[in-house]
Amino acid sequence: MSASAPVTPAKKIRSSPTTTPRKQLQEDKILVTVRVRPLTPRELASYDLIAWDSPDDNTLVSRNLNRHNALGTYTFDKVFDQSCSNKKVYEQGAKDVAFSAINGINGTH
Repeated sequence: MSASAPVTPAKKIRSSPTTTPRKQLQEDKILVTVRVRPLTPRELASYDLIAWDSPDDNTLVSRNLNRHNALGTYTFDKVFDQSCSNKKVYEQGAKDVAFSAINGINGTH
C-alpha cells in the first residue's frame, strides 16, 4: 500500500468565475507610450538621421528615409522624443506601471 497526498473532495473546491465583472472592464485601460531614442555616437559619426518625428506628445511621423518604408502617422497615449530625459520617461511613463506591478497588477514596458 502506497501513501498518497490528501485529496480535497470536488464539492469543496471553489472555482473562480471565468468572466470579468462589467465594472472592472470599464476601469481597465491599456496605455501605450513610445520613446524615440537618441542616435548613438556611432550613428552620429555616420551622419545617420532620426527616422521619426514627434510633432506633439501623442504623434509619431515616419520620415520615410527610403522607398521601402511607407510614410505614416501613428498616435499613442504618450510619445517621448529623443531629447526627453530618462527621469521624465520614468515619471510620466514607467512609474505607474512599476507601482502597479508592485501592487499585483500586470504591466509591461
